[in-house]
Amino acid sequence: MNPGWYPQIEVLVVEDDPFVRESFQIYLQTEGFHVSTARDGVEGLQKVREKEPDVVIADFRMPRMDGIGLLRAIKEHAPEVEVIIASGSATLESALDAMRLGAYSYIEKPVIDLDRDLKLVVTQAAERRQLRSTNLRLQGDLQRTLHFLEEEKKKKSAGSPESQARTWLRTGAKTPLQRWRNSLFEELQCEELLLYLRKDQRLYPTYSRNSVIDSELESVACAGFTDPGETCREVEREGLFDHSNRILLFPLFLFGRLEGLLAVPDRPEDPHRESWKTQVREFGDIAVAHICAWAGTASTTNG
Repeated sequence: MNPGWYPQIEVLVVEDDPFVRESFQIYLQTEGFHVSTARDGVEGLQKVREKEPDVVIADFRMPRMDGIGLLRAIKEHAPEVEVIIASGSATLESALDAMRLGAYSYIEKPVIDLDRDLKLVVTQAAERRQLRSTNLRLQGDLQRTLHFLEEEKKKKSAGSPESQARTWLRTGAKTPLQRWRNSLFEELQCEELLLYLRKDQRLYPTYSRNSVIDSELESVACAGFTDPGETCREVEREGLFDHSNRILLFPLFLFGRLEGLLAVPDRPEDPHRESWKTQVREFGDIAVAHICAWAGTASTTNG
């Protein structure tokens, strides 16, 4: 790996022994990594939830939450994070248990050869995380391409004109954001609608139609939506909309990463329900692409 990439690698060292914790931190920072630390598994999990690192080095034995407990929690909350378990009393059984639970590697303390047994393992773990992220993006690209081809096939077989969504996308490309947003809601033909957008590891209600966003409305964990190929999810949810507890959720992925969630009341009695769902799906994909592109030129406070 090119050493110039090291500063981009986020490493979290979770270790209750202050000497070992500081030694790992100083060495890795000297080598160019960006390093943060935690004193036990509970503090380490909190830091992972606040900002996902690329690699976590976790001590096997710690108070409050040990390394195996932390490994389980990380894989539930942020499965893409690579975890390295470190122990001064390693056994074959404990090493196998850690690997079965998803640990990238298992290293023994004290670490004598820091270059080989620490830096090399961390960089290889970070490389695997990067490859997995790239794979997810490619899967997302493939999913969108297949979706586009399927829609084109349906359009040609039906002899239909160009879809409303594509016409709207092209003619609205230079429309101011507020007018564009209102136009989007009109095209979706939804009396009630909520659009959630991602911030860190959660989705927050950001845009709505015919309702005021409740500041106390709960956010949604990104970890609940991991499949870029998922098109729609039907759920029961009281209080989100006035006239229906049956909700359709459309996860909005962009380049393999969950960026938003579109929530609308279901229409179980509508004979055209499936075609309407397809239209909502298509406009949702366009909406998140537009919003993310626009957000790239806006601040987090004015957007």
